[in-house]
Amino acid sequence: ALIRLESFPEDPSEPVFVSLTVPSGGRRGRLIRQHEVPTEQMGDFARAFPELRTVGPETPAAPPSALEASLDRVGLGEARPMTIDPPEGRAADFRDAAVAESLTSLGGRPIPSLWQVAASICLPAPEGGRARLRRASWAYVASMAAPTAGMFAWLLIFASLSARAEKAGGPVGMSEALVAVGIVGFLAIAVAGIALWTRGMKTWHPYLARRAAGRTGSPLGDPDAPASRALAVEDGATFHKMKLVGDDFALVFFDVQGRRIVAEGLTHRYVVRAEDVVGLGPAEGVGSTAVRVDVRIGRVVLPLVFCEMNVWPQIPFGASRGRKMAEELHRQFEDALPVVRPTGPEAG
Repeated sequence: ALIRLESFPEDPSEPVFVSLTVPSGGRRGRLIRQHEVPTEQMGDFARAFPELRTVGPETPAAPPSALEASLDRVGLGEARPMTIDPPEGRAADFRDAAVAESLTSLGGRPIPSLWQVAASICLPAPEGGRARLRRASWAYVASMAAPTAGMFAWLLIFASLSARAEKAGGPVGMSEALVAVGIVGFLAIAVAGIALWTRGMKTWHPYLARRAAGRTGSPLGDPDAPASRALAVEDGATFHKMKLVGDDFALVFFDVQGRRIVAEGLTHRYVVRAEDVVGLGPAEGVGSTAVRVDVRIGRVVLPLVFCEMNVWPQIPFGASRGRKMAEELHRQFEDALPVVRPTGPEAG
């Protein structure tokens, strides 16, 4: 037997029907029973049964021209996928093809909620996301470098003061006291820096939540939404390269019951469903914990790497904590996306 959701996206006032069919000679099968779901209940219904895909007529993204309409009437029309041309002055993004496939599948229809999307998608975030990403990337780099700069600046300042005090013939012990203050300050800043570095992306969670708040269909603010985690999002093809400005920062919601993840990024919004995943596994990164997810969106496979800084392996006696942190992140993705397949060219 097959359970189908049938809707009419071109007319939002029409109800949705849940149909129970069994295979027969026809393409749609033989109808056993059908139940009507009022449109005002679709939000709860989609959340309760996220694995069901909405089936309905395709809505064209734009009205066809007179020539296209004539060709369609005689059966010579051809489906034309939507394409994305990057704005002038911006290089092509590795997600552009996935965005085009997502917009084509939606047919220009607005998304009432990311929880109701029945397939994996990648959509651009509201305007200004790239500027926010640049600022956030530089702020992140500065925050990570600040403790190191502060440690050595503090030590150099007090070493210089100690040398001056000794040269000027100051009070007995003044030079040694200044050196001691320099060393203590150096160690105190080092401890504060380690505390900051070991938090990974946690300190960025409030910032990302403020930037994503108010978006249409966002899981933020939904009392039933699962817990989220702040992560960096990178291109799987270039993750191994050093970058000052990353590809995205996102809040990632792990929906174990719905077998999917939903991510609200600064530049893009993502829905990744388990049935569309063609590869999932750890990714190699220097000083970071990372998980690579290859997801099929329409006719393209989008290679995403979700990562955060992990300095524990570089800290004495911290290797076991670093492994635990990596295993925890990987387990979160495996629980939400339980269909695990090999990652690589053979995944197709």
